[in-house]
Amino acid sequence: MKKFGKLLLMVMLMSLIFAGCNQDEDEMVAAEPDFVVATVNGFNIYRSDVAIEIFQAEQMLMHGYRDIGARDLADAIREEAVNLAAFSIVAIEYARSVGIILTGAEILMVYEHVNDLVLFHGAADFETLVREDGFHDIAHVRRFFESQLLVENMIWELLDDPARFAPFEGYMALEPEYEVLAAKHILAHFQQFDTEEEAYEYARLKHTKAISGDYDFWALVEEFGQDPGMAVNPNGYTFIPGVMAHEFEQGTRELAMGEISDVIRTGHGYHIILRVEPDMDNIMFPQWYNPPSLQDRMAHAIFVGLDAMVGDAEIVLLPALVNVQLPTE
Repeated sequence: MKKFGKLLLMVMLMSLIFAGCNQDEDEMVAAEPDFVVATVNGFNIYRSDVAIEIFQAEQMLMHGYRDIGARDLADAIREEAVNLAAFSIVAIEYARSVGIILTGAEILMVYEHVNDLVLFHGAADFETLVREDGFHDIAHVRRFFESQLLVENMIWELLDDPARFAPFEGYMALEPEYEVLAAKHILAHFQQFDTEEEAYEYARLKHTKAISGDYDFWALVEEFGQDPGMAVNPNGYTFIPGVMAHEFEQGTRELAMGEISDVIRTGHGYHIILRVEPDMDNIMFPQWYNPPSLQDRMAHAIFVGLDAMVGDAEIVLLPALVNVQLPTE
């Protein structure tokens, strides 16, 4: 990921949202006064800070990521939005506590990007639309981008510095667990025969040789097998569920280590499978499966650790919170 990838993506998304605005910058609309609706560790959380988190808070509750409990739905949405706003404040304060701040050049970059949007679209319409998304004014948009960039910078710096990452090591998830299977096989491929019966008879004869104990299985693979992939995988295929044909996968699973299967049919042909020890350095994953890297797991640990800090923080909800309007109100 490029260092400023997230920031630039947000700017591009905003440029799409605000496309069509064409007012002049001197038509700036005066912002209504903002007001404090909660505090976290003594830091103020404003109506606008909560308003920009309302949609995400509602989605979290609707999809069961947070428990509504006995709370009124509207109250629950507002309180979860406060927690999301508190997360940003806690993350920013933690970044500052470990000496991570934005440089003047980075602040200027944010300012210039937002200013370009204002100049291109027109200040009045731009500000009207950002308020519809909960922002107080254009300055609030800039602060939001700055906070996102600061948190992104902090994550990258923590990932690169073991000493700084150390407080989050306890939140590291275990490496993903999955069933690993491995097999060599002799394939009688349907494409190599005029009929399926011929393919089966070919496989049956090779199966007789394989289970006799008079032949080395790999020698039979090299001489009679019709899977070119075996040639480049002399240790066999090491795979997790979902990679191979279901019948091949299940046939391998049912074998003891070193055991040879009966003749097994798949959509490719007839197989004689030998279960072997997995080669853990060459695991085959399904195309849809993207195992998390160490860096992914470390970044997740940082977010979990920061979320724990929010859980330990002193959050005070003020009566003014009820004045944060929900989209359905």
